[in-house]
Amino acid sequence: MIAKVLPKIQLIFFLSLPNATAGILVYDESTDGDIASPPIGDPLNPIFNLGVGVNTVTGAMTHDTRNQSDPIQFPHDFDSFAFSVPNDGLLTVLSINATEDQGDPGYFRWGLYPGNVGARLTSPLLISAITVNASKAWEYRLDLNPGVYNLTLNRFGGSAFPRQENTIGYKARFSVQQVPEPSSLAIFGIGALGMIGT
Repeated sequence: MIAKVLPKIQLIFFLSLPNATAGILVYDESTDGDIASPPIGDPLNPIFNLGVGVNTVTGAMTHDTRNQSDPIQFPHDFDSFAFSVPNDGLLTVLSINATEDQGDPGYFRWGLYPGNVGARLTSPLLISAITVNASKAWEYRLDLNPGVYNLTLNRFGGSAFPRQENTIGYKARFSVQQVPEPSSLAIFGIGALGMIGT
């Protein structure tokens, strides 16, 4: 009798394990606030917690040199934010859609980095080529383990684009797939073996 009850208890325990995954992230600068990049070397804060499913961050960046006295400058707008992949998840797809607004031309680039201290201090895991007048989509298949990473997007002018103004919109999508933790698999395995033996 005890042998028959024990596997059921183990299975119920497995099914009732808490899920550490946060809810799906949907962040939009237009309603949730501007993503402001700190000085280089400072930690990015807050760190967005991704959930299982498709998480999105939507924003816009502008460079404006129309009223600058020195026409040969490199004005820019960085959007840098950190995010965490949950302990029971894998980041499997990263996609970025950029849409050029009407206006003057400029440069656009983005990079994916480990940690939460922003770009240019660590080697990128992924980085795009510099594009001009970007209305473009990127998509990458990944297997990023749990941890903290950051995405840095950069809109900037340069000597080729003096005294100009332009805005680019973007949407970044992070697809997270749930992966059972090893301890959960072990408990499930014990319960399954017990049921087979009854």
